[in-house]
Amino acid sequence: MACASTIRGSWRYRGVYSPVQARYDCIKVISDADESSYWGENADIFGICWVIYWMADEIGQPTPDDAIHKGYKHNLLAAEEIKNAVLDVPRTRFCQQRVWSLITATSRGIANLPWLTEALLNMTDRLDGAHVECTAQTCLLGDENSTAKPQLHYPRPQEPPAECPCPPLHCDMRGRHSRYLVQVDRTRRPNPAEPDTINLATVDWVEDLLEPLTRDTPYMAISHVWLDGTGRGDHPPGSVNTCLFSFFNAWAINQGCEAIWWDVLCIPVGEARKEALSWMHKNFFDAKVILVHDRELTRLPWTDDEQPCLALALSTWFSRGWTALELAAAKSEDAVKVVFRHPSDRNKQVVKSLRQILAGTSGAKPVHKAVSDVIRRIIHFRERYKDKRFDAVSEILAILEPRYTCWLKDRHYIAALLADIRTIEETAQHSELDPGGNQKNFTQFIVREIGRVWPSSLLHGNVTMADSGGWSWCPMSIFDLARGIAGEEPLRLDRERGTVRGTWETWAVTESMVVTAADAHISVHVRVVEALQSPRDLLILSASRGSKKTNSKITKDVRFLLVKTFEPTQNRRSSRRDTTGSWLDCQYIGTVKLGVACISYGRDRGILLN
Repeated sequence: MACASTIRGSWRYRGVYSPVQARYDCIKVISDADESSYWGENADIFGICWVIYWMADEIGQPTPDDAIHKGYKHNLLAAEEIKNAVLDVPRTRFCQQRVWSLITATSRGIANLPWLTEALLNMTDRLDGAHVECTAQTCLLGDENSTAKPQLHYPRPQEPPAECPCPPLHCDMRGRHSRYLVQVDRTRRPNPAEPDTINLATVDWVEDLLEPLTRDTPYMAISHVWLDGTGRGDHPPGSVNTCLFSFFNAWAINQGCEAIWWDVLCIPVGEARKEALSWMHKNFFDAKVILVHDRELTRLPWTDDEQPCLALALSTWFSRGWTALELAAAKSEDAVKVVFRHPSDRNKQVVKSLRQILAGTSGAKPVHKAVSDVIRRIIHFRERYKDKRFDAVSEILAILEPRYTCWLKDRHYIAALLADIRTIEETAQHSELDPGGNQKNFTQFIVREIGRVWPSSLLHGNVTMADSGGWSWCPMSIFDLARGIAGEEPLRLDRERGTVRGTWETWAVTESMVVTAADAHISVHVRVVEALQSPRDLLILSASRGSKKTNSKITKDVRFLLVKTFEPTQNRRSSRRDTTGSWLDCQYIGTVKLGVACISYGRDRGILLN
């Protein structure tokens, strides 16, 4: 394949071994390996893994994780490269929880860990040691109350922060409309000789906040970390440190903006606050520039390599729940600008766009490309959402699950705004979602907005919203749904009734079958056990395999859905029915496991979960 790839289009000729076929054959050898002993002690599992990844990249066909890891089982984890990388994680001095969350989010998972730790070990001298006591499961800074953090001072370099003499600026937020901007003081002009750069020693302090502006002006939205002190802190509403506002004012002028959207000053108090929260994604979509400010990053000198990208993905800013919404709302990679320290002058700062930070299309190191893809997954969410085959529910879960710097209720609201992000391009329209709702309201809103779920998402084992009828298949929290599996046929939602229907592969439960309740909440476990006492009218469901009528191997982790059948429900409007021409009306019971090593092909049926 390496030889063929050097001759453009050579595989198109008869007699030349196709790279696509080469990759397929390698994966088949791995997938056909059932026992760990299949691989000898001297087998370079890590090397084999990356050869196949290289093959996938060459032909532009990414390899699904389950295909390449199916035959490895625990072999890849036992590779020396992986074991050494695991030991290196604490030595990087980065937050271990963030490192493991990042690795989990990459498309190639643990296989990227050696490259990541190697790169991070070259950055240890740039860290302040704030995360040295964090573990792989816990970030000790994640529980801090960011709203109680005193507001940051941004004095000139020659003045210690504790001695900053600046007075606060005030903006009367009473009676404000839910959408307004803070006007920039444009008497301070940028230095044209240094674009995308400001000198902290020469930032002019703003003397007063000007009258707020309407939306019809180019503005800069600030995406920031409250834990840094860039939130309201102990100030009353509408009050900010002069030096801090002057810093953001300088960047707005530098980027050609006439106004600033900053939540500290632009989310009003009183009744208007609720409506203002429903505009959150629109605020960042309409912005000319989104300025990312994280003090961990402002201390990092800019370098033209993978280090800024890795630092960004491991920053406190990237662990925020709101960051996901702000990135997904951004119009482009060019619109998002991140503040770094100047590469040679400690008194200066520079901004770089995501396009400059993320890996290009060719020549990038594997770790740079892998981490860039994690960030791009969020910023291109809105574009992929338009695809009807896109599993938006699972994607929202994947994006938000690792973001622990966020209140629980905010996580649900952010997930709902992500589901509603298609309205963002409509002029002057905010989300109809009530930010004062609860997690049940948010979960139903998300599923209704998307209109479909994947069969595997129902194998969650959690208590559902109802025992029967609409929403009896859905857990209270969107984060309790299981992830869907690529390639499955989605289930369609009846938005009014809360029922889902679609084609499943089915097996009738018999007394000879060994069926046990899967790991689940105790109340769900009891419900499954009770149902199995009378197996008549019970069905086992699995996602339909379509025309692939082959026996399936069953591992201890494979789950199935247990349902109870009712009388068939006629539905002549749909072509997706079982062989009787009807939807089979079923009650959701719970998830189960089968005590067999192999199962024959079942019967495809149209199932309505009620």
